[in-house]
Amino acid sequence: MVDANIAFTLHKARVQAEAFASTTTRAALAQALEIAGERNEALEVALSVLAESVVPMQKLTDPAATRIAMQILCRAGETSDIVRLADSLPLDARLGLEVGAALGSLGNIPDAWRFVKRGEGSPGFDAIAGYLYALAGDYGRATPRLRAALRAVPDDADTALNLSISLWNLGATRKAVTAAAQARAAAPAREDIGLHLFELLLHTGGADQVDREVRSLIAEGVVPSARLLVLQARAKLQLKEFDPAIRLLERASVLADDAHESEVFAEVQSNLIRIKALRGKLTRAAALTQLLKLHSERPEQAVIVVNLAQVMSTRTHAVALREAVETVRSNAADSQVAFLEYQVATLEGDNPGAAQFASRWLELEPNNPRAQAATMVALGIGEERWHDAAELARAVRPAPNLDRDVLNNAAYVLAMAGKAADAIALLEPVASESFVLRATLGLAYLAAGDIDTGMKHYRRAADEAENQKDDSRSLMTAYQALVVRQLGLLNSTDPLRITSISLPPYPLPEDWQDRPEFLRLLTVAKRHNYVWPLEL
Repeated sequence: MVDANIAFTLHKARVQAEAFASTTTRAALAQALEIAGERNEALEVALSVLAESVVPMQKLTDPAATRIAMQILCRAGETSDIVRLADSLPLDARLGLEVGAALGSLGNIPDAWRFVKRGEGSPGFDAIAGYLYALAGDYGRATPRLRAALRAVPDDADTALNLSISLWNLGATRKAVTAAAQARAAAPAREDIGLHLFELLLHTGGADQVDREVRSLIAEGVVPSARLLVLQARAKLQLKEFDPAIRLLERASVLADDAHESEVFAEVQSNLIRIKALRGKLTRAAALTQLLKLHSERPEQAVIVVNLAQVMSTRTHAVALREAVETVRSNAADSQVAFLEYQVATLEGDNPGAAQFASRWLELEPNNPRAQAATMVALGIGEERWHDAAELARAVRPAPNLDRDVLNNAAYVLAMAGKAADAIALLEPVASESFVLRATLGLAYLAAGDIDTGMKHYRRAADEAENQKDDSRSLMTAYQALVVRQLGLLNSTDPLRITSISLPPYPLPEDWQDRPEFLRLLTVAKRHNYVWPLEL
């Protein structure tokens, strides 16, 4: 029925254009051709409209038809024709703003500004100017323009969305959520706005709200897209509902593949493989095989390499990862490249490189908890730049939804930077959740001078680690031996007592030379000429 209606509309537009030839009827024909998918003919007709739109006195003969024709060119992405024709037409302020916004969305920001500036001071100028600033990444200048535009037109969904994006990039998370909610209230049916709001809520501890709202939308009859299911899956992951999350990702993968959404499919499928590996539903070797195959099939998709990097865990993997990084470097986001470079450096045991690239990653993604955790480890533990790492750690505030890796690493560097009391305050409420947190609490008490309590926590954490049946106890023993030396405790009045109540020596795993976590400690030990393996 829809196709029949489109065909009838196109037929009617052709008849009218032939019977009453004018720029108005041909602009309507161009619109009908565009709707029918006849792109080339639509552009041809639109160009003919524009060619006849100006009389010798440099005045538009049919402003409405001109606007329709320019909009068709803009939607088709014909940048060169837009600029050429727009320069030849006496555009009014409104159409100049529309052309500028379209050119900006197509990536031609310098020409966009030429047309937008013609409308300076007119209604809508602040909205488009703010949009162009945001496109250029100048969120500081975008925000006041967008706020002014939203005060003038509070129900402008696009402006509210652009303001939310700008505020988010400036780190004003709560204000970004408020602006996104305003955009959604203005256009509740806009999927892009809904997805953006859900994304922000996931970053601010609103996983339960996202899950609830998505379920409500589906119950109301909304047919979920792959993107919507991905966001619901992420909410489930945050809520520790892992099996439902995996099922949602599997559904999203099918939807993306059926819709030929290559980027979405690559993102979902590679994340699904990684999560299955982390949850023990897939061996690491099988996950690597599947991800490498997926990468060979879609070598341009950077997200696959990002997930591959998170599954790779040994120095041996570094060569293959570096090769994969080079295949996507040109089309990956800067933040993705920084993360991948950090991961390669980490696998290779390159502490200075890891610190450099982790810092770059955090600079590009200041709200990413994984970037925060990685940078504190790389700067603090790897490079012993405790002051720099503590600057990041001081921004960490206890919260129920706080990423535990961020909390643990913040407490570690605070303790080593002379802020042991702050570290203890962070860890005491949550130390029982894992032996890693308990071990770091032990470190904090050692740094505070409470040797007995510190060693007690370490011993308890070591016993819990040994139950994991992996190499956690070996790594913990090495960390304690390093920390005791870094804190100068062996130079105390009773070093024999400290040695006697510390963790006893524990053998290194056979493959320790292939393990980045041990290589990081080896580099620090060599820096101070400590005997390896580290033990007390």
